[in-house]
Amino acid sequence: MRALAAGQEYVAARDQMGTATYTLDAAAKIMEVIEAGRYGTYHLCNQGLCSRFDLARRAASLAGFDPDKVVGKLSEEMGRPGVRLKYSVMAMDALEQGGFSLPRPWEEALAEYIESLHGVWRG
Repeated sequence: MRALAAGQEYVAARDQMGTATYTLDAAAKIMEVIEAGRYGTYHLCNQGLCSRFDLARRAASLAGFDPDKVVGKLSEEMGRPGVRLKYSVMAMDALEQGGFSLPRPWEEALAEYIESLHGVWRG
């Protein structure tokens, strides 16, 4: 958002698929699991998969910036020092099997997050 607010482009990987997680949603679900006493290993994220590019474009749009300023590149073109997985989507089967509802879709969580920051990048 800082780059977009400064009129610059923001580069995001268009070939890396994952599952976004809003920390407030994660914290609430973790508390629910703890309070239920059904301990175990759970994957936890907001519902739905997206590329880093999709996430950045949606965030830009929600924040009132031009999403066309978000440029999608292949991972290999980005010159990152570490290799990132192309597909790191989590399934939340254990969470569902444990009787827990799944967190809301990432798009809704992202909209709430961006709204909570109203005006931060506009100065």
